[in-house]
Amino acid sequence: MFAAATLAFVLLQLAPGDAATALGEGTSPELRAIIRAQYGLDESLATQYGRWLWSLLRGDLGWSHDQHRPVAAVIADALPRSLFLMGCALSVSLVGGMLVGAWQGARAGSRRDRATSTALLVLYSLPEFWLALALLAVFAYRLRWLPATGITGEMYDYMSAREQLVDRLRHLVLPLTSLSLVGLALFARYQRDAMQESMAQGFVRTARAKGLTESAVRRQAWRSALLPVITMTGLMLPALITGAVFVERVFSWPGMGFAMIHAIEARDYPVVSAGVILGSAITAFGAALADIARDLADPRLRTL
Repeated sequence: MFAAATLAFVLLQLAPGDAATALGEGTSPELRAIIRAQYGLDESLATQYGRWLWSLLRGDLGWSHDQHRPVAAVIADALPRSLFLMGCALSVSLVGGMLVGAWQGARAGSRRDRATSTALLVLYSLPEFWLALALLAVFAYRLRWLPATGITGEMYDYMSAREQLVDRLRHLVLPLTSLSLVGLALFARYQRDAMQESMAQGFVRTARAKGLTESAVRRQAWRSALLPVITMTGLMLPALITGAVFVERVFSWPGMGFAMIHAIEARDYPVVSAGVILGSAITAFGAALADIARDLADPRLRTL
């Protein structure tokens, strides 16, 4: 996290432009100089880094030049929406991928397995932003079945509780689908390979010899094939963060990804730095959580 935060700070400082240049070409040089002096942008890189690091160690993420409020307040508004979207996407990807992969692994080599694998490979090859734009064009603009942007409709405050729930769900469908389909294809691929390997183990033959039904045999094989999927669950978080940036931008979902892109356009580098730190923390947490979950799922790993 520290290395990622430091690298982000240095690269952002080397990038062209700052909060003063983001004011536009019509801004006078005197006003630009005042803005740079106010935020310490006219100081050396080492001085800015030292002040930024000291503030970070004290829990102060800085001040948003564009939104004129603390960066912590910007994150407090945007982060819950991103976590909700990513949590829903991870759940849909995990459950759907496990079901599809287990179904494929139990029928490995069949015509249906090959057709499903081809479809999942095509789906996994699609970039999230392209998939989001395609879904937006078809279901929001062409068919007009679902809303195109935002988290709620304009008349949300005047709706009943049931109508508000339906409105939120309708706004969630397209971003959630865009973010979860690629992950579903990835989980399904890992689950299929693990399930295929598990079905070839000796305990499966033993279970069949004891007269267990095929569904019971497949359940035992599926439990043994969970470890690769558990590992992928933690490692999937960085991909979800990256995908959320583009998906939130396409659908104007007011989360961290949308806030990050807006901050980059406005040269609001304190918000960008805080976003990088937050993404690094989520990635580290996901990797640690995957290790813990693997140990809980298979106690034999605790002795390694």
